[in-house]
Amino acid sequence: MATTVTINKTNLSCKTVALDRGDDLKWHNNSGATVTLGLPAIFAPPGNPTIDNGDTSRKYTVKANAKKGNHTYSISTPGAVPRNGTIDVT
Repeated sequence: MATTVTINKTNLSCKTVALDRGDDLKWHNNSGATVTLGLPAIFAPPGNPTIDNGDTSRKYTVKANAKKGNHTYSISTPGAVPRNGTIDVT
């Protein structure tokens, strides 16, 4: 089962998410705008997905060889400065 992080209008979910190697993660966009994620290289498949308001991203899996520690991701919306959060691989 995947962990789902909800992106909402007030904080854009830029927080620390603790995951283990092999864990799955999805983002649900409830921000009121389209968002673009900047994902670190620890995820498969690679990419920087765009998620429409009300939609949930595909599942991203932490690679088995991901380096343990903190990895930065970003969330951006049109006309706003991107915000950063952290994926903590334990």
